[in-house]
Amino acid sequence: MSTLLNEIKTTFRNEKREWKKRKAFFKASEADIAEVLAEMDLSTASTGRMDCDADDVNFYVTGAAPAMKEIFRAFRKLGYDPSKRPGVKPESNFTCYFSQTDKPTFYLSFSSTVCHRVKVGTKTVEQDIYEVVCE
Repeated sequence: MSTLLNEIKTTFRNEKREWKKRKAFFKASEADIAEVLAEMDLSTASTGRMDCDADDVNFYVTGAAPAMKEIFRAFRKLGYDPSKRPGVKPESNFTCYFSQTDKPTFYLSFSSTVCHRVKVGTKTVEQDIYEVVCE
């Protein structure tokens, strides 16, 4: 049997093992996931996607600030603690984990769809000036 075929079979076995772990994790966390989804109102979000791996449940959301506030509200109401909070200055991307004892960990990746340029200051730049001189 060729080395390539052995590598493919090994990869397949590993992927199958990982898939079984994800399936078991999702099955064990199904009630908690349903509770979080029922609590959230993502009507202000532009897009949203969820998946899970063997360790946590992942949310990928795009939208404006109200969507992120809604996500934080829902997790806080259910007793989850965020690993960090958004800063005072809005960012275009934000990620954090929500955790609670004996519950699955949720990962949030939020991207803002409402970004615009804001003047924050002025700077003076030295620049050479040339003239055409004829003799």
